[in-house]
Amino acid sequence: MVAWLRFFARRPVVLTFRTGVRVACRPGPSDWAVVHELMAGSYSSALRDLAGRRGPGVVLDLGGNIGCFSLWCAALNRHVQVIAYEPEASNLSAFRFNLDLNPHLAGRVAVRPVAVAGLAGTAVLNVPGNLAGANIIPGRRGTSTPQLDVEVRAFSQVVQEVAGTIHLVKMDIEGSEFSIVESTSPEVWAGIPAVAMEIHDDPALGMRRDEMLNRLGALGYATSEDPMASWFARRAQ
Repeated sequence: MVAWLRFFARRPVVLTFRTGVRVACRPGPSDWAVVHELMAGSYSSALRDLAGRRGPGVVLDLGGNIGCFSLWCAALNRHVQVIAYEPEASNLSAFRFNLDLNPHLAGRVAVRPVAVAGLAGTAVLNVPGNLAGANIIPGRRGTSTPQLDVEVRAFSQVVQEVAGTIHLVKMDIEGSEFSIVESTSPEVWAGIPAVAMEIHDDPALGMRRDEMLNRLGALGYATSEDPMASWFARRAQ
């Protein structure tokens, strides 16, 4: 059934998860890959940590895609507000559609139509056929890859604009996590207790997983690996 839905469906299919979250998946592999990651345990450590946190707090979802992670967080912890960032237009539209499918959660989830990286400005968004892989990394531009200019917000600015306590930052931003970690001061990281991320290791572009993990350690985080190449970093108590 899963294979049929992923490869042969001709219209969006709405799934309802045990958390009560409803998600519409578009035909093709992109949305199904995102759903599969969550179902297979991606970010599982971060989600357990978030479920146990008490009091109001904010989740920053960088690379919100179609909203699966944001809605999951809102369902797991009724005290959190989620602010998601997704620059790709069709993903953004799908995200907003999924908010409409979850009116009991939508009031605690906001989505911003911009990218996030280490520094503010504008960038070229590379939009491959797999929409989950949209990125602003210059070395990943293909001659046939559609491209468009997008606004980029600096991570430090995004954090400073949060009104309240940050519980979790999630990053699935196809390599821009490296510029964020390199460009953001230790003082900003001191206010972030937990980070969940995919580390897009690509030594040819100067993006090395071991260097990222060492940097997180130097910033005061203990790191552990989850399924589906996701990592969880939690500040030492």
